[in-house]
Amino acid sequence: MPPIEPSSAPLLDTDIVAALQNAQRLAMIGQYGEAQACLDALLQKIPHHVDTLRLMGNIIELEAFADELDGKGDFVNSPKVTKARACYEQALALQPNHIGILAD
Repeated sequence: MPPIEPSSAPLLDTDIVAALQNAQRLAMIGQYGEAQACLDALLQKIPHHVDTLRLMGNIIELEAFADELDGKGDFVNSPKVTKARACYEQALALQPNHIGILAD
Protein backbone atom coordinates (compact mmCIF):
# COMPACT_ATOMS: atom_id res chain seq x y z
CA MET A 1 0.00 0.00 0.00
CA PRO A 2 1.52 3.39 -0.95
CA PRO A 3 1.78 6.14 1.66
CA ILE A 4 -1.30 8.27 2.16
CA GLU A 5 -1.04 11.38 0.02
CA PRO A 6 -2.06 14.68 1.62
CA SER A 7 -5.50 15.81 0.52
CA SER A 8 -8.38 17.83 1.84
CA ALA A 9 -10.56 14.75 2.39
CA PRO A 10 -10.80 13.61 6.02
CA LEU A 11 -9.34 10.22 6.85
CA LEU A 12 -11.64 7.46 7.95
CA ASP A 13 -10.70 5.28 10.91
CA THR A 14 -10.23 2.39 8.47
CA ASP A 15 -7.72 4.49 6.49
CA ILE A 16 -5.76 5.22 9.65
CA VAL A 17 -5.72 1.57 10.71
CA ALA A 18 -4.65 0.52 7.21
CA ALA A 19 -1.79 3.05 7.21
CA LEU A 20 -0.61 1.93 10.66
CA GLN A 21 -0.75 -1.72 9.64
CA ASN A 22 1.13 -0.97 6.44
CA ALA A 23 3.86 0.82 8.38
CA GLN A 24 4.13 -2.13 10.78
CA ARG A 25 4.37 -4.55 7.86
CA LEU A 26 7.10 -2.50 6.20
CA ALA A 27 9.08 -2.30 9.45
CA MET A 28 8.78 -6.05 9.99
CA ILE A 29 10.54 -6.67 6.67
CA GLY A 30 13.24 -4.11 7.39
CA GLN A 31 11.94 -1.30 5.20
CA TYR A 32 12.23 1.29 7.95
CA GLY A 33 12.45 4.33 5.66
CA GLU A 34 9.31 3.34 3.80
CA ALA A 35 7.51 2.68 7.08
CA GLN A 36 8.50 6.10 8.39
CA ALA A 37 7.40 7.75 5.14
CA CYS A 38 3.99 6.12 5.51
CA LEU A 39 3.68 7.47 9.05
CA ASP A 40 4.99 10.91 8.03
CA ALA A 41 2.21 11.12 5.45
CA LEU A 42 -0.33 10.21 8.11
CA LEU A 43 1.11 12.77 10.54
CA GLN A 44 0.80 15.46 7.86
CA LYS A 45 -2.95 14.84 7.90
CA ILE A 46 -3.30 14.19 11.64
CA PRO A 47 -0.27 15.78 13.39
CA HIS A 48 -1.35 14.88 16.91
CA HIS A 49 -2.30 11.24 16.37
CA VAL A 50 -0.92 9.48 19.44
CA ASP A 51 -0.81 5.96 17.99
CA THR A 52 1.04 7.19 14.91
CA LEU A 53 3.59 9.05 17.02
CA ARG A 54 4.08 5.97 19.19
CA LEU A 55 4.52 3.67 16.20
CA MET A 56 6.96 6.13 14.62
CA GLY A 57 9.03 5.99 17.81
CA ASN A 58 8.87 2.19 17.81
CA ILE A 59 10.01 1.93 14.20
CA ILE A 60 12.85 4.42 14.60
CA GLU A 61 13.99 2.57 17.72
CA LEU A 62 13.77 -0.76 15.89
CA GLU A 63 15.89 0.66 13.08
CA ALA A 64 18.53 1.80 15.58
CA PHE A 65 18.59 -1.68 17.09
CA ALA A 66 18.92 -3.26 13.64
CA ASP A 67 21.79 -0.88 12.87
CA GLU A 68 23.62 -2.07 15.98
CA LEU A 69 23.05 -5.73 15.11
CA ASP A 70 24.44 -5.05 11.63
CA GLY A 71 27.48 -3.30 13.11
CA LYS A 72 26.39 0.07 11.73
CA GLY A 73 25.89 1.91 15.00
CA ASP A 74 25.68 1.97 18.75
CA PHE A 75 22.08 1.72 19.96
CA VAL A 76 22.61 3.59 23.23
CA ASN A 77 24.30 6.55 21.56
CA SER A 78 22.29 6.51 18.34
CA PRO A 79 20.66 9.77 17.22
CA LYS A 80 17.79 7.55 16.09
CA VAL A 81 17.08 6.66 19.72
CA THR A 82 16.97 10.37 20.52
CA LYS A 83 14.53 10.87 17.61
CA ALA A 84 12.39 7.95 18.83
CA ARG A 85 12.34 9.41 22.33
CA ALA A 86 11.12 12.72 20.89
CA CYS A 87 8.20 10.88 19.26
CA TYR A 88 7.32 9.25 22.57
CA GLU A 89 7.56 12.56 24.42
CA GLN A 90 5.31 14.27 21.88
CA ALA A 91 2.76 11.47 22.22
CA LEU A 92 2.94 11.60 26.03
CA ALA A 93 2.37 15.36 25.97
CA LEU A 94 -0.91 14.61 24.22
CA GLN A 95 -1.87 11.61 26.36
CA PRO A 96 0.21 11.60 29.57
CA ASN A 97 -1.23 8.40 31.04
CA HIS A 98 -0.98 6.21 27.92
CA ILE A 99 0.42 3.01 29.41
CA GLY A 100 1.80 1.75 26.08
CA ILE A 101 3.86 4.88 25.52
CA LEU A 102 5.04 4.91 29.12
CA ALA A 103 6.25 1.33 28.63
CA ASP A 104 8.09 2.22 25.42
